[in-house]
Amino acid sequence: MKTIFYLLFLLSALSFAASAQQKFNIIQKKKSLMPPLKHQNFKSPNNYFHIKVNPYWEVVDAPHSYSGYASSYFPQIKVTGIGNVWGKLTFDSMSYDSKMFLHTRDGGKTWLYDSVPSPAGYGMGSFAATDNNTCYASMYDANDWLGGGIYKTTDGGYSWKEIGKGQFSFDNSFVDFVYFFDRKNGMVVADNDGTNTSYLLIYTTNDAGKTWHKIASKNMQPTIGSVYSSNFDVYAALGNTIWFKAYDDQGNNYILRSDDKGQHWQTYLFNITGKTFHGFAFADKQNGLMVGYEWGGTSETYVAATHNGGKTWTEIDYRGTPMGLFVTVLPGTHTYISTTPAYVPVWGSSYSRDGGKTWNIIDSGSGREHSAIDFLNPLYGWTGRGEVWDGSITDGGAFKWKLKFSLGDDRIAPARRTENTDPPPYSKASTNNSKALRVYPNPSKDKVIIHGLDPSLGSKLSLFNISGALIWQTVASSNTYELNIQKLAAGSYYIKVETTGNAVTTLKFVKE
Repeated sequence: MKTIFYLLFLLSALSFAASAQQKFNIIQKKKSLMPPLKHQNFKSPNNYFHIKVNPYWEVVDAPHSYSGYASSYFPQIKVTGIGNVWGKLTFDSMSYDSKMFLHTRDGGKTWLYDSVPSPAGYGMGSFAATDNNTCYASMYDANDWLGGGIYKTTDGGYSWKEIGKGQFSFDNSFVDFVYFFDRKNGMVVADNDGTNTSYLLIYTTNDAGKTWHKIASKNMQPTIGSVYSSNFDVYAALGNTIWFKAYDDQGNNYILRSDDKGQHWQTYLFNITGKTFHGFAFADKQNGLMVGYEWGGTSETYVAATHNGGKTWTEIDYRGTPMGLFVTVLPGTHTYISTTPAYVPVWGSSYSRDGGKTWNIIDSGSGREHSAIDFLNPLYGWTGRGEVWDGSITDGGAFKWKLKFSLGDDRIAPARRTENTDPPPYSKASTNNSKALRVYPNPSKDKVIIHGLDPSLGSKLSLFNISGALIWQTVASSNTYELNIQKLAAGSYYIKVETTGNAVTTLKFVKE
C-alpha cells in the first residue's frame, strides 16, 4: 500500500535538530494523513538519510471474558490520554447490556475489569469518560426496560455513585446515553415518557453532574411519530456540536443536531430508506460519513455522506472495503477509519482519505475482530478486540496503534531493516480478504451454503460450536459446499476455512 502518513513525519521532525528539519521540506509540503502499511523509504533531497516507518495494530492483552457468556467485545471505547483507555463491554449471548467495563492507565499493561454497582437487572447503556479518573455511565433497568440512572466515578472506576437523583423523570422512559463535551458540560438523552411522545427527554449539566436541567420542548423540533433513541453507535460529536440518531414508531429515522452543548436542537429526517446504517462520524461541522450493513449475513456494506451538517445524506458507490459497524475520524484530519468484528464482508479495519469513495484495508481476517475505535490524536488510537470466533482466543483483548521509526544515513551505509519483534500486521498473504467467501442463509434451520471457496487450492472446512469444540471437518473441492445442520442444537456456530495457500477465514452462522 503506497499511501503515506506525512503528518507522522512532520511531528517526528520537531524533535530533531534544526539542520535535520530542513531536510524534510519535501515531506512538509504533503497533506496525506494515513500511514503506510509497509516499510517505505523517504530520503532528503541530498540523500543523506531516510526514515523507515512500520505502523500496525498491536494486540494488547485486555481480558474480558465473563463466566457463562461468550463473544465479548467493546461497543464503546474512549481514549482520554496517552496510556489511558476506557471501554464498555457487552456479550452476544446476554439479553441486555452488561455492567462490565475495562480501564487502563498504563497503556494496557494492567487493567481494572469490573462492573458499575447498580440494582439487579441494570445494564450499562453508555459511558462518558472525561479524564483518567472521571467517567459517567448511563444505566437502564432491563427488568421492564423503563427507568435507570446516571452513575459517576472519580477514582478511575474503583467506586461509583448515582448522581442527579430526583432531577430526572426517567420512571416511564428508557435511558439511552450520556455524553460530556468537557469536564463540566454534559447531557443525557432518554426516550419519551409517554406524556409528549414527539419529544425525547434531554437533560444538560454545566457543573459536572451536580445539577441537571431539562431542555424545554420549545428548544427542540417534534418528530412525526412517537420518538425513541438508542445506546449503540448513536452519536457523533465535534467540539460543542453533537449529532445523534433517533427513530419513531412509524418507521422514520432522524438525525438530531445541537451546536450549543445540547441547549437547542434541529431535527433532520434521515432521507435514505430501506438500508440499515450504524456508526457515523464528522470530520468538520459540514462533512460526515455513515457506515452500515444488514444484520443476518449479507455481504453488502453501505457508506453514506453528508456535506450540509447532517441535513441530507447521499449513498456512495465506493471502491475497496469499508467496515460497516464503527467509524471514526483521525482528529484534525479528513481521514476516516472503519472497523467491524463481524464478517460483513470481512472483519477488520480500513480507511478512506477521499470522503468515503475509496477504502483500503489496514488488517482483516481471524484474530482481527476490531470493534469500537477512538483516537486521541492522529498518532495514538485504540480499538476493542472481540473474541476470536474459532475459539482460539476466548478472553478478548484490544488493539493499540503502533508506530516504529528507524533512521539511516546514506553517507555511511544504507539503513538496514530492523526486525520487528512485536506481532506482525495481518496482510493479504496471511488472511483471506475475499468478499465472495460467505455463508448463507443465515440464520437457518436446515442447511447453510459456504460460497466463494477456491477449488484450485482446496479448502479445509472445520465446524466449531460456541465453546470452540470441533464438531466436524471435511475438504471441499468446489467453489460451494452445502452443510446439513438439521441435527445441530440451536445456537451460534463457526466454520473455519483453510486453504493450502495458508489463508484462513472464519464464518459465523446461527442455527435456529
